[in-house]
This record gives sequence, structure tokens and C-alpha cells, in this order.
Amino acid sequence: MLKQLRKLGLKHVRREHGNAISAAVVEMQHLESLNITAMVEDEIIDLNFVSIPPKLQRLHLQARLEKLPDWIPKFESLVQIMLALSKLKDDPMQSLKNLPNLLKLSLWENAYDGE
Repeated sequence: MLKQLRKLGLKHVRREHGNAISAAVVEMQHLESLNITAMVEDEIIDLNFVSIPPKLQRLHLQARLEKLPDWIPKFESLVQIMLALSKLKDDPMQSLKNLPNLLKLSLWENAYDGE
């Protein structure tokens, strides 16, 4: 019902909320900023967006991710990404290096756990 929303911030998100969040965000065609914070540090959040809000510019994820979601490199309008607590095993730069408008990349606490 919040299809005109420009900024969305969600805290205390649990794994089981992933599908509902994904379904809601897909409908928010004017969304410019998305901030998702997990309930606890080791809570794995799986966000499987079927399509991407075309105006999304800022993405902040503070949650454990099994891998960097496939949809992130498709966000050509992204100018800012912040990842924290992700514990990614694979180098996120391989997916992020081709984002044409990315101006700010922040990898905070435990964002990357690889070599």
C-alpha cells in the first residue's frame, strides 16, 4: 500500500520476513533509499527481488548474507552501497565493479569474511 514511498528503513528483520519485504519493495517504483537491518548479527536475510525499483540510489544492508544477491549488480542507478555484518565469502568487488553510477561503497564490520 506504500507504493509512493521514497525511503524505507526496516530494523529487527528476521529471515522469515525476506519474501514479504521482497514482494513489497518490488511494488515501490519510486523507492530511492532502502535500509534493512537484521534482528541479530547472525540472522541470514534472503532478499530475492523479482524486479528492481528503477530509482533506487542508496542501499544499506546490515545483515548476514549467504552471498551477495544477484540483483545488486543490476541496480544501475545505485550511487551508494553500505554492507555490514554480511560475512561474504566471495569478493563483492567482482559484482560491484561494473556499477556505472556507484560513488560510495562502505564495507563495515564483518562485511567481507574472505581472503
